[in-house]
Amino acid sequence: MFYYKQTWWREILTSLSDNTDKSFNTCQISLLNPKILTFLIIIFPLLFIWQGLDFTDMGYALVNSQQIFNDPFSIQYGIGTWLTNIIGGTWLYLFNDLAGLIGFRFASVLIVYATIAVAYFALKPYYRSEYILVSLLFAEIFIHKIYWINYNNLTALFFVIVSFFMIKGFEKGNKIHFFISGLFVGFNIFIRISNILGLALILCIFAHGYWSNGKVKESINRSLIFVTGFLISMLIVFGLMISLGHFELFISSIFDLLLNHGMNSSSHHSFGLLLTLFIRDHLQVLLLFFSGLLGFILLSKAYLQFDRHSWTLSTGLLILVFLISLGISLSLHYLSLFYIAIKVLYGFLCFVLLITIAWKDAENPSIRSISLIALLVLFISPLGSGNGVINSIYGMWLALPIGFIFLVEREYSCIEFKLQKFEAMKKVSGLFSTEKIGKVVSLILIIFLCFSLIGSYQYTYRDTKDRQEMVHPVDNPYLKGVYTTEMRARVVQELSDVLPRYIQKNDYVLAYESIPMIHYLSGSRPYLGNSWPDLYMPDVFEKELSSSLAEKGIPSVIVRAKYSTREFEWPERKVISDKEFELIRRELMERFIADHGYSLAWNNDFFEIYTPKNSRQS
Repeated sequence: MFYYKQTWWREILTSLSDNTDKSFNTCQISLLNPKILTFLIIIFPLLFIWQGLDFTDMGYALVNSQQIFNDPFSIQYGIGTWLTNIIGGTWLYLFNDLAGLIGFRFASVLIVYATIAVAYFALKPYYRSEYILVSLLFAEIFIHKIYWINYNNLTALFFVIVSFFMIKGFEKGNKIHFFISGLFVGFNIFIRISNILGLALILCIFAHGYWSNGKVKESINRSLIFVTGFLISMLIVFGLMISLGHFELFISSIFDLLLNHGMNSSSHHSFGLLLTLFIRDHLQVLLLFFSGLLGFILLSKAYLQFDRHSWTLSTGLLILVFLISLGISLSLHYLSLFYIAIKVLYGFLCFVLLITIAWKDAENPSIRSISLIALLVLFISPLGSGNGVINSIYGMWLALPIGFIFLVEREYSCIEFKLQKFEAMKKVSGLFSTEKIGKVVSLILIIFLCFSLIGSYQYTYRDTKDRQEMVHPVDNPYLKGVYTTEMRARVVQELSDVLPRYIQKNDYVLAYESIPMIHYLSGSRPYLGNSWPDLYMPDVFEKELSSSLAEKGIPSVIVRAKYSTREFEWPERKVISDKEFELIRRELMERFIADHGYSLAWNNDFFEIYTPKNSRQS
């Protein structure tokens, strides 16, 4: 790991260079030059922040950030991600009038840059820097799909920072590094509550002490310093909450999360459903990983058989597999393939990290410790999420580079060596020969890269996958520089033009059917303490309506989407959900409108505005 190795990458480049040093050097400079790789890492995410206009999650994050300093009670449902909201709110306070939504998206790119930089410097002492940069470029293309400040990309950044300081603590023996690592574990809890599981990283301190033959007393001292950093971060955050008047609201939100979601069996975040999801996902991961491994073995065996007869035949096989994979990636719905790819990659990375932890040479305890840290972060990241293991993608910033380098530096040769010890496995071990299957491994990496590039192009988060259609702007000061489809731009433009007639800044508005973005565009406050009421189960929704009615009276305006905004192709596709809880919630909303004398004041193809009698209109 600490020295330059002859790799199949070099062999491929040499074969393409007419065996001349000059040609090889040109190829190497083109593909592994750190300046070029750094340029690609910087430029890639900037290509995609301009397109796509989502009214759901992106609007929700914007409103939570917009109101955290203005009226935190209006976003009490989302106050559990307090530090995420504080970071987003600070950004909006500084740059919202200047840059609006596009600035909020650029901030997410800065978060990714920071994550990549910290991951690079964490791994740099142990791996070749060019390989780290290539692998981080791969990671960026595959992982970074959500372009706004949110708890997922901040969780990824904070876990990488925690890992960096712990790795530096092992490397330099300076206890301040363990203190800072614990500090960021504490901060990370307020990015997303389930990140409290990051405390499990304390196990890495004892594991490293064992692998490096250190004294138990030293490991205990380091762990106590780590815990001290964690406790101090908690005191800092609670102190800030108290000074801002957020503490009671935060505690109330946590109890609400536990009671209305954790203990509510009908909630998609109940403990029972999350446990079921965890078990189901990991069974799927095992099935998909071993299916992928079997496919790899069969492809390798076929390649070796063909290669014995004809180089042309074996190369043709690889080209055919590539073309089939490319055709599948282009023809099928990207999200379905993306979720499968995450699960296969999750299984592969767990496999690689476990091998590295179990089989690495004893003289390199740091490599084993880094792999254990990467494994725990990979495992912890999706826990608590209704998306299950899909969210492990945000824990891959260290694991994916290690897995990539495992392949390109032929670390998988250790599998061949270990399997040779078992008579029954000797034939299988030959398929892991570094001299025989380098081209098959390279094919897999090329397919992965192409699939990731196709995904980055197609994935616009609840907007069309056809970027050529997203060239139409909306004339709104907060949406400048953002482009979407012609029909979406039209219906949003019509709504944006009339909002000032019905809504003044800081009005309490009920925005319904997954349109929290309305609050951001109008500067209004969520009536129910949640800018996205669709997240409530029907019983909680009814309770919140009654509570807000008693406390605030009726809302000045109700803005409603006629159809679902969770569809990627709205308003072209006009879909109304027929799920039972959606129907009950919609019925409750209809009754509220009727009972309080609201009438339709404006509508277009997709949106409606309701006002009560004697309402204000300018």
